[in-house]
Amino acid sequence: MGIHFYKLHCGGNSFVLVDTTEKSNNNIIQPENFARASIKLCSRKFGIGARGAIFLLKDNLVRIFDGKGNEDFKSWDGWLCTSRYLFDSGKISGKNIIIKTPVYNELIQIISSRAFSFDLGTPFQMESGKVFNENDGQVLTTLNTESGTISAAGIHLGEDAFCSFASNNIGENFEDFRTKVISSFPNRKVNAVILKPITRNTLLLRTSRAGLSAACASASAALITSVLAGSSDKEGLAVINDSGFSNEAWFFSGEKKSTGQEFSVTWKDDNNVIIAGSGEYIFEGIFDLPKFKD
Repeated sequence: MGIHFYKLHCGGNSFVLVDTTEKSNNNIIQPENFARASIKLCSRKFGIGARGAIFLLKDNLVRIFDGKGNEDFKSWDGWLCTSRYLFDSGKISGKNIIIKTPVYNELIQIISSRAFSFDLGTPFQMESGKVFNENDGQVLTTLNTESGTISAAGIHLGEDAFCSFASNNIGENFEDFRTKVISSFPNRKVNAVILKPITRNTLLLRTSRAGLSAACASASAALITSVLAGSSDKEGLAVINDSGFSNEAWFFSGEKKSTGQEFSVTWKDDNNVIIAGSGEYIFEGIFDLPKFKD
C-alpha cells in the first residue's frame, strides 16, 4: 500500500505526517491500525525514520503515536508540525486552529504563516512538584560527572527537563551530561538540557529530545532556568543548536530565518508559559506500508 506522507521536524524532533483525508490515502489505513503503522513508519532501519507519526483525520482530529506504537494525546512538537501543515494546506480559516484529540481539544493561535502559539501551563520543580515563580531562585540538584560537578535545575512542564548552564567545557561533553542525567533518573524520561544565554532574551541550548514534546519542553525549561538564575528576561528566543556552542555569530549574521530550531517563550505573570514556533518540512514521499492482518 503506497501511502503519501510528509516528514516534518520541530526543534530536530521529527514526525511523519499522514493526511488520511487525502484522496490518494483513502482507505489505505484504518484507525485501529495506527499504532502498528507508526512502528513501521518511524523505524529508522526499515521505515522513514522519525520520533513519532501524526495521523490527520477529518475535522482536524489528530492521532499521534511514538515509534513504539504508544499514543500521545499532548505532543506539543507534533502540534506545531500539524499546525504548519493545516495552515499550508488551507484546511483552516480565521486566526485560530482547533486541534482535536480523542480526549480534548487544543486551541492554537496563528501568529503568522510560520508561527503558531499555545499555552503550556505552569512549571513545576521536577522532583518535589513545587510550583515555580520568578522570585524563587533556582532549586538545584548536584550531579557528579566525569567532567566534574554540575548543578542543574529540574523542571517539569509537560515533560521533565534537567537544565544546566554551559560552563568550562561542558558544551563539548554533552553526552557525558546526558548519560549522567539518564542514570540519575532511571524511572523517568528526562530531557537533558545545556543552555547558554547569549543576550537577556536569547538562549542557545542543546537537548536530548527524550519525548514527543521534547523540543518545546526543553526550550521552555531553559528559559525558566535562566530567569530563575537572573540571567534572562521572562520573554525570549530559545534556539536548539545541534553542533554545540560554536555558532553564536549565526544570531547576528543578518541572515536568520525560521528553521524550526527556535521557539519564542514567554513566562507570563499568571505563571503560565506560552510558546510560539513552527514545524518545518524535511521532505515528502510515498511509503509502501504493508497490509495489516486482523
